[in-house]
Amino acid sequence: MKRSVSLLCAVSIAAGTVVACTPKPVSADPTVDSIVQAMESGEAFGEFFDRSAEVDDVFTSTYEGLQAEGIDVEVHDIEQNDSRATANYTITWDLPRDRELTYDTSMVLTKANDEWTGRWQPIMVHPSLGANQHLELRSIPAERASVVSSDGVELMRPGLQYRVIVDMRDVEGVPAFAGRIAAAINDAGGNAPEASDLASEMSEVDGNYSVGLFNEEIGKRLQARFADDPQVRINEEPALVVRDQGFARDLMSRVSNLVSDDVDGVNGWSVAVVNDEGAAFSNVVEHAPDPSPAVRVSIDYDVQRAAEEAVNLRADSQTMMVAIRPSSGEILAVAQTEAADRDGDVALSGQYPPGSVFKIITAAAGVDKQGVDSGTIVPCPGTMDIYGRVVTNYNGFSLGNVPLQDAFASSCNTTFADMSTKLEPGQLADEAKQFGLGIDFEIPG
Repeated sequence: MKRSVSLLCAVSIAAGTVVACTPKPVSADPTVDSIVQAMESGEAFGEFFDRSAEVDDVFTSTYEGLQAEGIDVEVHDIEQNDSRATANYTITWDLPRDRELTYDTSMVLTKANDEWTGRWQPIMVHPSLGANQHLELRSIPAERASVVSSDGVELMRPGLQYRVIVDMRDVEGVPAFAGRIAAAINDAGGNAPEASDLASEMSEVDGNYSVGLFNEEIGKRLQARFADDPQVRINEEPALVVRDQGFARDLMSRVSNLVSDDVDGVNGWSVAVVNDEGAAFSNVVEHAPDPSPAVRVSIDYDVQRAAEEAVNLRADSQTMMVAIRPSSGEILAVAQTEAADRDGDVALSGQYPPGSVFKIITAAAGVDKQGVDSGTIVPCPGTMDIYGRVVTNYNGFSLGNVPLQDAFASSCNTTFADMSTKLEPGQLADEAKQFGLGIDFEIPG
């Protein structure tokens, strides 16, 4: 009995000693903390893993591929047993333009000789990654908008323009080289600078020199012409392409400059799983682009064509026309002959009297200030001497005494010249201001 008791005590004491001396399990927390700190600081952390080179390569490739500006890693919990631990965490990447990529994933660690080591798996960077893959930020271009007229005709559409760039670093004999470039542009249907002027500008450059921009038809011809020339490069650039090359060239150029910032829309973006060659397998996130709606301008296609045809009836003169919608002030057409083009954009220079159009204001002043109406009988002789100045109707036509509406419809100069003399000083100018004349406006273009 005593032996039994003694044996029981010995076993109990021995057992108590074992319990008291068993060391506390080594926690994986410090290793996980070190890995997280290295990830957030952008430092290499492959030393904590069994395949260090692969870890650093994939993480670095992802960091650069995402163009990341920072990374935040939030550990939620660490599940640990004797020799294995799983850390669950959320990664948030700070991407350019205030964008973020957030997702949950995990890493596995194993213990040997009281040390924890990460087991490399691509999913620790992202759950969709496989071997030799990383993440990459990609832009999704927004479809560019068209420019449409007020009557719904597409005036300009998204397209390409072609820039001719020459590398001057190894050019010998600049005048001959410039002559060859100018001749090729002219042969393609373009309008090249004079070879001597081109050579003078090229000689000042030791690097790339931009010769000019050309439309798609000419640009493709130049691409074929210089396909095997290492000193000439033809770059494709997005542009608004005029639907009808002969339609209001200068006006369309002005419109293109004014709306260039309104047609691009907002690009979308995605994060793709890609391999080492950059081939994409899938998107882990995708944000669609926000295209810009068509840009409407006040030009009326039919009115513009009619205006161009009208001024070209007097192509030998500096003839011009601007058509405006009176109710809104919108410009419907601007046209001028080539003879007028030599002096620039004279139709929009504001240097010409409005002519018979001003009879609208004179008639309005007569209604407001003199009490006349459309039926009032007014004189319309072929000529009229007004304070020593002889006013003549077109081709000297005469209507005699007729209702105001008839004189107005026939654009009788003498009628309205006479009416203006019966107004008090300043009344005609005041009436004109009611129509927007004599007031300073700020109008683009």
